Amino acid sequence: MAGALCWASSTSSAALSLTSDGIAAGFSLSIFASGFPTTSNTPFGPLGPFGIAFARSGQVLTSDFLGNVRVFPTAAAGQLVSNVSVAQNYGTSNAIDMVQNGNTIYMTQQGAGQVVELNTDGTLKRVVTSSVPVAEGMVFNPFTGNLYVAEGTQNVIREINPSTGAVSVFATVLNPDGLTLSADGSKLYCASGASHQITGFSTSTKQAVYSSGGIFSVDGIALGVGGMSGKIFANTNDGRVVQVDLGTNIQTVIATGGDRGDFVKVNPYDGSLFLVQTSSIVKLSGAAFFAPHPALSFAASSPSALYGNPITNGTGAGQGTFTNGKNGLDTTGPGGSHLPAQVTGINGGTGISAGYVSVNGFSGGDHEVFALDVQINGVQATPDQISTLVANLNSDNAYGAGAQIASAVDPTNGAFSSFAPSVPYNLFLATDSLSSDLSYFGFDLSQDPTFAASAKVVAIAVVPEPGSASLITLTATALLAKSRRRRRSINEPR
Repeated sequence: MAGALCWASSTSSAALSLTSDGIAAGFSLSIFASGFPTTSNTPFGPLGPFGIAFARSGQVLTSDFLGNVRVFPTAAAGQLVSNVSVAQNYGTSNAIDMVQNGNTIYMTQQGAGQVVELNTDGTLKRVVTSSVPVAEGMVFNPFTGNLYVAEGTQNVIREINPSTGAVSVFATVLNPDGLTLSADGSKLYCASGASHQITGFSTSTKQAVYSSGGIFSVDGIALGVGGMSGKIFANTNDGRVVQVDLGTNIQTVIATGGDRGDFVKVNPYDGSLFLVQTSSIVKLSGAAFFAPHPALSFAASSPSALYGNPITNGTGAGQGTFTNGKNGLDTTGPGGSHLPAQVTGINGGTGISAGYVSVNGFSGGDHEVFALDVQINGVQATPDQISTLVANLNSDNAYGAGAQIASAVDPTNGAFSSFAPSVPYNLFLATDSLSSDLSYFGFDLSQDPTFAASAKVVAIAVVPEPGSASLITLTATALLAKSRRRRRSINEPR
């Protein structure tokens, strides 16, 4: 972020590219949007985009140092800033970092010393607090509902209750900037420009519990999940992207040759990482990164419900992950191979009404079936209720990887005839793989005008296409259900 971190002021024409290590790890880079305006009248060189937030509608909000907030229609690559009008200008240095909690979007205003809440169209909704001088990096804590805000030159991280506006000191750290939170909410990680390192703090004791060692010009940071669990990724002011092993502190440069790297944000709907450069925003794909969401925990199904290889129970609220125990799926066993999970919702309730589900790691097949157990008022939905739910939500409107209702691919016939779990799933979605190893979909049953919040998903399973043979991970993230405004697809993210 400006005002604290820049030890390099490369030209804005530099192009971030993967190193051999980045290529070998399976990463890919694309430009989300280019042509952001910059200002050079700072001691840190030209400054352009900073904040990024992802609305449930699929739109992407961006902010820049000149104070412009824009709303891009999608997260697709190859967009030009010149084609997107400014939603609102907040003045120079007053549109810095952004975070989202569902469709609630917060933004730091460095110059004004404020945190504000935005409408999803980028306009101002309200001032949360005016007591955060030099507000810069920010992250949302889904377990407390609070915000952590870095005040760079004030050498402090603040904790803010956005409902009341109450502000307290969380920790003192030299020149804090980019922030991120662990998946279980137990650790807050902070990039420190002056000390050139990432420091981890216990969110319960507020004491430092981790230090990365030297990472020159570190700025925006994000944690990996799935196959990248135990790794933290840093965007640096000197044009690098660095992967750090949290256990060993071994650093691997996965991209280099960029210009002034700054904040990063995870797209919660596909797990990709958006990286700010001087006048562009670049998308890093090929791995999954963690974006804080409202709390969700998973408990493994009983052994009688498991077929094929065993499942390792992935614990931790916010995100639950289940992985089959071997490198390979037994699709010939009783009932076929599938990965099931019972869902415990926000605040310990049974099931969730809105969420995002993905599976990665499979190979040898081009589509999967997601099986859901939907209950209404605590009782499994009947076929007629499912039909009503599907009709009300216009569920044939595909999202993302092309999720379709069971009429597209019937999991009880043909290639999926071996699927016979003991859990009586009653809603099936078939997806085409988004990439070589990823399928996903989003749902929000609360949008149904008949059943509304009484409809919940209480169990989820993925049924790989026969012939798939790899280590498969099923991940689900809870989303806060939004107030019902219009009918949306059951597969459309919120």
